[in-house]
Amino acid sequence: MSSSPPTTEVKQRQYGILGLILLGVGLLALFDIFFSRADTQVMRLIAGKGAVPLALAFVLLGLYLIFYRFLAPRLGPHWHPEALLGVELLFLVGFVTLHLRGGGGGYLDLYKGEGGGVIGWSLGELMVAGLGRLAAWVVLASLALVGIFLIWEYTPLHNLDMRKLRLPSISLPRSERRFDSAPDEPDWDEPVQP
Repeated sequence: MSSSPPTTEVKQRQYGILGLILLGVGLLALFDIFFSRADTQVMRLIAGKGAVPLALAFVLLGLYLIFYRFLAPRLGPHWHPEALLGVELLFLVGFVTLHLRGGGGGYLDLYKGEGGGVIGWSLGELMVAGLGRLAAWVVLASLALVGIFLIWEYTPLHNLDMRKLRLPSISLPRSERRFDSAPDEPDWDEPVQP
């Protein structure tokens, strides 16, 4: 008995259900962060100072999946799952960075909501124990660059014309330039006459 691929309507219903679950988790996390006592905040324990961005990411992703039918035609076909992997990499790098930047405190700091929570603590301590502190920072920087590349390449950002994004520059007259060549040196801006 072979199963056929899901129809578009079934797929959109699955997106809607997954979106409701993510929206619910995100709203519960935000409620936990803002309305619970400091010693009972589960999201702060899990993600530390990254709890609010993580909860907001859940809410936004849930809303996107709920309204996928309306948003997908407007956003276009240029959004790929690899971009989500890039966002996840940046979140993980952020959690580990929050932990390592705080001096790599012990597990008791987790209960205070410091650093990158359990996620940052476990990954950060594992990286430092296995690679050393300097190599851990190099790996984190590399993973951040990979995450940025994935977001850039698999979203409509790669279609941007970078020449239009340049900041306006101020051109000073020749006499007002600070690092002008000395009078006895040739002026490299002008062509040499044979």
